[in-house]
Amino acid sequence: EQRQTQAAVGVGGGGGGVVPSLSLEAPFLTEDILESFDRQCVSTELLENLRHREEQVLHAFRGGSASPLPTLVRQACLRFLAHLVQQKNMHQRSWFPAVGLFDSVCSRAEGGRIELLPATCVNLVRVVRKLDSAIYEDYGSGWSSLTAPLSGWLTSAGYEVPEMTEEFLRLHEQVVLKELNWQVEVPTLLHFSSAYATRFNLLSGGEYMPSLCWVENQSMIFARLLVMRQATSAELTCRDMALGLLSLGLVGARLLPLSLLRPEETAAADWELMYAQSQPSSIIPSCALTPQQVQEVWRMLQASTGSTDAEIRLGAERVARALRSAVADIQ
Repeated sequence: EQRQTQAAVGVGGGGGGVVPSLSLEAPFLTEDILESFDRQCVSTELLENLRHREEQVLHAFRGGSASPLPTLVRQACLRFLAHLVQQKNMHQRSWFPAVGLFDSVCSRAEGGRIELLPATCVNLVRVVRKLDSAIYEDYGSGWSSLTAPLSGWLTSAGYEVPEMTEEFLRLHEQVVLKELNWQVEVPTLLHFSSAYATRFNLLSGGEYMPSLCWVENQSMIFARLLVMRQATSAELTCRDMALGLLSLGLVGARLLPLSLLRPEETAAADWELMYAQSQPSSIIPSCALTPQQVQEVWRMLQASTGSTDAEIRLGAERVARALRSAVADIQ
């Protein structure tokens, strides 16, 4: 059955062959579909702009390298960001853009000063809140009292944290914005994953909506795990994460066979083991679709993400490796 599926989509040897790449002029990308992409603000141009913008951000802030902060400090700050998001009754997904801005700021000398991180976190959540809801809160709205958990943690760790007054926060906001070059909207995993899911749903005419919702929910759980462990870098970009989480999610939803995502240089048994170790259940799902349906899903995955076969497999491999490490740490 696996060989039949592979043959149907043009894959030989489990990953050694190449599925014919889908061009943007593929027959099912009709004018109506392209217009629906535009109406939903998920055009191909948007995907290209997101990708280009992420490359610019990585180059400008880190040269593509990982976060310079000690791992425990970064994780404490990310938990604190989640606490602030909750305290201000913001959507849980607002955590992702806050983390993106945080990692960007902390890659700079001034923005990465550990003793100032409570103020940095508060100001970044304020920025995201303004972008999300256009709500402006002047300093004096109790923000300084919210810094206590992280300030206390850093103090106990031996850092000399200054008093976080409302005036101190106000002055530090200018420092943070300058470190960001006033670019307060950086591409995040959510930008990519939301665009991919919307495009996939439009391409499928909503046929796989229940499965897609399940994939999205699972992906957000794994995404938080990945983002907590490491900052976005050239080795695992937001686009990589979105690609990998979607493609592996389709495997989990039994819409694609795992073998279709196998990297060319990886043996089938090793790939199955890597996937199993990256999942809490360690179960390898069996695809529930016919070979023809698998071919259609694969083509929609290509078109919805604007990606080549190699890019999809690379994203899946990078995410599987990262999740395997994360799951091993938890266990």
